[in-house]
Amino acid sequence: MFMTVLQKNLPSFQEFSHPRGKLYWLGNANQTPIRVAEALADGRFPHEIRGSFAFVWVGQAEWVAAVDHLATYPLFFTEATISNLFSDLSETLDRPEKNPSVCYQLSFLGGHSFFSDATTIKKIRRICPGHYVKNGVAKPYIDFWSYLGDEPGNPVKFRQTVEQIISEYASPNENALLLSGGTDSTAIAGITKKLGMENRFRYIHAHSPLQIYSEKKNVERIAEDMQLPVHFQEVEYSGDIDEEISRRQFGFWIENPFPGKRRAIELAGCKDRTIFTGEIGDQLFGGPKNPALLNYAFQTKNISAEQVARIWVNLSDSYGRECGTVPSKRVRALCEMDPIAHTAYEDLVGNIANYFELMRSRDFLHRILMLNYLIKGPYRMWAYSQDTFTWRHPFADWRLFDLCFRSPSNEKVRDGGVQKWILWNEWKNYLSEIPWRTKKHGFGIPAKDKFYKVSGDGNVKSVRASAKQIGGPSLLYRGVSP
Repeated sequence: MFMTVLQKNLPSFQEFSHPRGKLYWLGNANQTPIRVAEALADGRFPHEIRGSFAFVWVGQAEWVAAVDHLATYPLFFTEATISNLFSDLSETLDRPEKNPSVCYQLSFLGGHSFFSDATTIKKIRRICPGHYVKNGVAKPYIDFWSYLGDEPGNPVKFRQTVEQIISEYASPNENALLLSGGTDSTAIAGITKKLGMENRFRYIHAHSPLQIYSEKKNVERIAEDMQLPVHFQEVEYSGDIDEEISRRQFGFWIENPFPGKRRAIELAGCKDRTIFTGEIGDQLFGGPKNPALLNYAFQTKNISAEQVARIWVNLSDSYGRECGTVPSKRVRALCEMDPIAHTAYEDLVGNIANYFELMRSRDFLHRILMLNYLIKGPYRMWAYSQDTFTWRHPFADWRLFDLCFRSPSNEKVRDGGVQKWILWNEWKNYLSEIPWRTKKHGFGIPAKDKFYKVSGDGNVKSVRASAKQIGGPSLLYRGVSP
């Protein structure tokens, strides 16, 4: 079966030739591309492969493609073509047909991913995290549920692993860290200081004077506490998210904060540096969604998997404003207006409930953390993977997933719901306590044409009613408005 691998744009694959085929490779793994090619040429999939990678093997009679545990480099494919860039693949179709069910489900989840291989275009499929596809048939090679164990934690190994990852990811001289004011990026900043790497980093906080809620004051206090030379980069507008420069990032999922982050790096003169983020920290160590779910669950006796799923969707759809098992007002309105939306909602609830049931032998918090990781993790990686800048996400590394989901859940969230306990406990001597005791509002640099209008007197007025909508993700799907 012949498969064409598109290589029109960066980031591009490395090519490795073999007498019985060709391997296209992105990223790094615990197995070399040559070793992987040998296994695939012999008809064997290397099930033990782990890392941050994607590859496509085109052999004499078959093709095989795989992504890592987070789809750090996502792969999309049709019957004849495969690419890591969704927008390039969609352009190969004569008449792309939108998939309204998927658009609704992405919308209900606040733009996050889910366990299906369907995309917003019917003829395009994606490879799910921890899966490989052989001649169009998808199979898992990572059993995520087996990682929900309660092995005794190893703080020394955890500390050494995180510090090793940050050291490995950093370039010798030119690095940057987006310091959001949250726990994750603050922890990375503290670790760089502990390792004596601060002279190799430029710490950047992006903010806009138009933000209703801003982390700037908190970051100023964090910088003072930790003696960090933070560069405060003002970005009035992130730019129109429909502009050509952003097209490639937002072909499948779209998230409003990313253009602002990218613009800040560009304005700060750091686009050629290795750029660090704290992404995946919420999913790995316990983020703000977990307390909301836990509080509701503890107030409800014998909560069912279906109830958990409905709460999850409601929290995601309303960006944390609505909880409970009754669909949010927006979801109810869409379901009443369109039967496809109603079916998509019920299917989504059913899928989440089924996966929650798969973990019924584990503790409640561990189940929530794993679902959050698998649902939201790939979405957090998406825009960065389609960009030409060099982005690094230490907390997305496989080694941390392996460690954190084997250890007890109370090592991540502790003492009445304290988030990111494991980070604070290991590096508190190098950190400011502010992110651990102050609520973070989120990254919200507005995209001018989508969120604001300028009146004749030059005053900026909000087009949308909610500050949460302005500061949170905004979902658009290349012409699809569910």
